[in-house]
Amino acid sequence: MLARLAGKRIYTVWEVLTEAGHLLDDIGWLHLLRWASAGRLTILSSDPADLSEMADFTERYADGGADLADVALVFAADRIGVHSVLTVDRRDFDRYRSPGGHRLKRIWLKD
Repeated sequence: MLARLAGKRIYTVWEVLTEAGHLLDDIGWLHLLRWASAGRLTILSSDPADLSEMADFTERYADGGADLADVALVFAADRIGVHSVLTVDRRDFDRYRSPGGHRLKRIWLKD
């Protein structure tokens, strides 16, 4: 997948990196950090001014377990105007609508 996206700008948020750190083994986590530090990943910060809206979004999707990483990514997508999401999370990202009403396009190798 990353080869297919070579040369494209890839964004994430700190919350996703935190989640990745819990899911990856030590070597995978180290590779991700090195890959990001080489400039292949733009890491965005969540805006504290969005916290109330993020809480509303989380409540709206409470039946599916919208976690902080998901919510932060959805809000960042609206903020920068990029609504394609690289994720293996089919269930959640297929149903989310951004605060601006955008449907997120989930991309993955086998889609």
